[in-house]
This record gives sequence, structure tokens and C-alpha cells, in this order.
Amino acid sequence: MCLLKKSFYGFEQSLRQWYKRLDTLMPRHNYFRSENHSFVYFEKVLDSLFMYLLLYVYDMMIASKNLSEINSLND
Repeated sequence: MCLLKKSFYGFEQSLRQWYKRLDTLMPRHNYFRSENHSFVYFEKVLDSLFMYLLLYVYDMMIASKNLSEINSLND
């Protein structure tokens, strides 16, 4: 049980460090955290076009109305 608790604590700490690093990295790339949801980052591409990064633990989903903007992230 002690080893299991230590393992969970290490997981929590690594996750916290991952989010902390992401918080410093994302504004450099013009993505800002939503005021309402701390797991949502967005970038205003055009006047009415946004790109969203949605986080869940170590996974990330990218959403936008414009597929070419999503594909540009691979470049």
C-alpha cells in the first residue's frame, strides 16, 4: 500500500509539472488559457476563427473550423 501511494503521489506531481510547463510554453505560441476552464487553450487566428487545444491528463485534442489551420500545426 505504501508503494502504491508513493506511485500515485509521483503521478500527481509529474502531471502538475506537465501543466506548469505547458502554461509557460503556450503563451509563447499565442495560445492563452480560458478564464472559465483551465484545461482549454485558444488562439485567435482570424477575426472569427479560433483554434482550441483541449487537455485531458496527458492527452490533447485540437479543434477548429478550418482544417488547414489544424494541418499547419504539423509544419
